[in-house]
Amino acid sequence: MTTHDGYDKISGIYDMFTDQATLDFYSSFATEFSEVLDIGAGTGRIALSIARKGTRVIAVEPSPAMAREFRAKLDREPALKNLITLIEAGAGSFGAGRIVPAAFMAGSFDHLLTNEERLRALSNIANHLEPGGRLVFEIWPGLMTDNPEIWAGETKVGDTTYKRKVGRRVLPDGTVELELVYDVFRGDEVIERIEQHSRVGISDRESVHRLLSQAGFRVVHEYGDYERTPNKDGDSILLLDTIKETIKLGH
Repeated sequence: MTTHDGYDKISGIYDMFTDQATLDFYSSFATEFSEVLDIGAGTGRIALSIARKGTRVIAVEPSPAMAREFRAKLDREPALKNLITLIEAGAGSFGAGRIVPAAFMAGSFDHLLTNEERLRALSNIANHLEPGGRLVFEIWPGLMTDNPEIWAGETKVGDTTYKRKVGRRVLPDGTVELELVYDVFRGDEVIERIEQHSRVGISDRESVHRLLSQAGFRVVHEYGDYERTPNKDGDSILLLDTIKETIKLGH
């Protein structure tokens, strides 16, 4: 058995465990528009789905390994290359050179560790949106706690089975260490273990509302799941549907 660490190995199996409800939610949102920003695009699963329906996508992804996997997928679907622009950069630093009507961050906002990073990212996104432009993203306030490794899905490809475990540990600095462990089985034997360790930030509703206001956004809807059920206290997820104001609030 071999053990690996980081996105260089995880990028090739990342999509095996992507939730269909997440894909459906963001695809439905994005295809209302002619062009969107996909911030933290990963391997391009959502961006490609959107582009297949005719919407242009500016995809922003900071991980070289994930971006390589994204480009490999594009090479297999060359007809989509005219619809997708891939920028290797972070949410707070990318520059697309134009403004668009909508943006989304699917699972990437919590990777911004501090309020300074979050405000920088939100302000940069606002600068790339038309007045009245939309921004949708989620946070996970109900999951940012200590949690031992638990099984979180499995999938089979031919005679190979991939099983995933997820664990979280709150660190002294107030961030959370997220551990993803992928065990690769052939029969009953584990032939490979792939580990990814990352840090995510802890966000709450009040602080995110304040940051959105400072960046020039107004919240128009809050959901508690990807079926657009209104959010209520105790929900693990908070999905925020926001609109860019013409004048920044609080200024």
